[in-house]
Amino acid sequence: MLRDILMSVSKKMQIDFEGITSKIQHNGEKGTARENILEEYLKSYIPEKYSFSKGTIVDCKDVQSRQVDIIIHDKFLTPYLVDMDNTKIVPIESVYGVVEVKSTLTKEELRKCVKNIESVRKLEKKTISDFSFPTAGLVFAYDSDASLETVYKNLNEISADVEVDKRISCVCVLNKGIILPVEKNGMTNVSLLPSDNTIYGIFNNANDALLLFYLILTQILNSITIFPPDMVAYAQSTDILDTSFSIPADYVPDDGTISIMDKMVSISEIKNLRDYGTKFLSGKLRKEDFLEYAFETCIQNLLLVHKSLDLVPENSTLDFFGVPINNKVIINAYKIFRRGGEITPDEKKIVDDLENLMYTIYDNHRGEMLKNNS
Repeated sequence: MLRDILMSVSKKMQIDFEGITSKIQHNGEKGTARENILEEYLKSYIPEKYSFSKGTIVDCKDVQSRQVDIIIHDKFLTPYLVDMDNTKIVPIESVYGVVEVKSTLTKEELRKCVKNIESVRKLEKKTISDFSFPTAGLVFAYDSDASLETVYKNLNEISADVEVDKRISCVCVLNKGIILPVEKNGMTNVSLLPSDNTIYGIFNNANDALLLFYLILTQILNSITIFPPDMVAYAQSTDILDTSFSIPADYVPDDGTISIMDKMVSISEIKNLRDYGTKFLSGKLRKEDFLEYAFETCIQNLLLVHKSLDLVPENSTLDFFGVPINNKVIINAYKIFRRGGEITPDEKKIVDDLENLMYTIYDNHRGEMLKNNS
């Protein structure tokens, strides 16, 4: 029963398709109107939520695809970026798939299809959900100048230097059959998209090629969910709209954070470091206050760079007014200083030696700092 239903559908689709193509009077018009014929036909079978356009696809990095014959994209969630006459520029996030349409599929025309579809599938998707599905690329030809087996060989040869996930999903030659990816494991299941786990297979079903193309396209469309593009990302990646902003210093929140060297740092930490650093470089520190400011400035800087004091290399040094001081010595003294309470004479000597060394260097540069801050 199911086979009879599908055979009836196939015959009706073929009759409908022939009715549309009969509107074209001569070969020249067939060449120029081939996309319109297929588009008009598909629109009568595919739900209205899918929109059909001709034009170029763009991503948020302002990278454009080559012009493609038919763009199948979302009709409701996503705007056109450009909509002029019959040509449109569509954001990649809204695109389900593209179809290249050829009157006669030659090796050179197939090469163009491979490159055009690769240019689409290379585009970067940036959605408001940070999640997206891949875009499919299909080829539909009314005829070819060679057998389907030769088309198959040409497709594999031309696609050899194309990343697997950027390759064509389906090639349909109307009067000969279809080429589709099939799973390598078992080599029985059809795949909607090429991958490292697939290989192209030849389906010599000339009588039902149109129906199979429609079913594959429908399944691809149904398997893809469209998430709206992040239009702010589009604006930020171009010079057309300046989205930079500032916050007056008095209104910057202490619980806000910014990224510094791949680490999120709170505004309060930055303010503390700035305050300690400003006081430290004022030249007005007394010896009894020196270590507090020296440690806060040095240790916070080490944490910003290394994220943890345990990750500071053994041989790294602080350039303290031109004098190198081992960072591990500073960290060891800092831990003793912060621990408080009873410390051993040896521990006290570690802290005192560092304090005397650094304060002597600091005192030697006091005049210069006072002059700079006067």
